[in-house]
Amino acid sequence: MTKPTPPRQQRTRLTKSKVESLAYTPDGQQIVWDDLLRGFGLLIGKQSKSFFVQRNVRDPEGRSKTVRRSIGRFGKDITVELARKEAETLLANLKNGIDPKEQKRQ
Repeated sequence: MTKPTPPRQQRTRLTKSKVESLAYTPDGQQIVWDDLLRGFGLLIGKQSKSFFVQRNVRDPEGRSKTVRRSIGRFGKDITVELARKEAETLLANLKNGIDPKEQKRQ
């Protein structure tokens, strides 16, 4: 059994013109990390480009885990500027141990 290929990754300044210029991927996914805000990225697929945040956090037992939270799809749901502001809030919350997904469950 073969493992799936991990997404290709690069780092650049995420701006409206940059995101528009990035081509959809014919196969698999590509991750583009923002060079200004660590943990803020863009996931490019075959038909969409979606913003997300990712951060390593500790669970109550002290184990480290990677948490990724979606922000929205570029153009349809959110602009780059609004996604960056939302990312700043989400990353600050994750840093302080607040996971929005876990809060919704409670």
